[in-house]
Amino acid sequence: MKPSISIDERSKEPIYRQIMQGVRHLVATGQLVAGDELPSLRQLAVDLNVHLNTVALAYRELERQGIVRLRQGSRATILSVDRASLVPDPQVHTLLREQLERLRTEAILAGVPLAEVRELAMEVLQEDAEGG
Repeated sequence: MKPSISIDERSKEPIYRQIMQGVRHLVATGQLVAGDELPSLRQLAVDLNVHLNTVALAYRELERQGIVRLRQGSRATILSVDRASLVPDPQVHTLLREQLERLRTEAILAGVPLAEVRELAMEVLQEDAEGG
């Protein structure tokens, strides 16, 4: 199964940034590695049902961040990325906080104790630390 990128149309986060975060997540978790190719602009636009320019903007920003290489007539290629040297997107802290606040709200509304949510979060973070 190939790694996939998804978007949330209800999110306040612009779609191009959601695409960027999706790619960054796949790189950070090792699902995409150096040399892997991303879908073509057209293909990802069709897959996500978004405008071609939205995908193009996301890919250009990822290139600016040193995550992909763009070449005319070929797909975007993942560069060799040292996770320790990744420069965080300036808005990531804000985005993470918003996501955590939404998660807290969803947990409360679903009747899941916050202590259980905290435990799950620690498990996920520990998996990342152990898995690379």
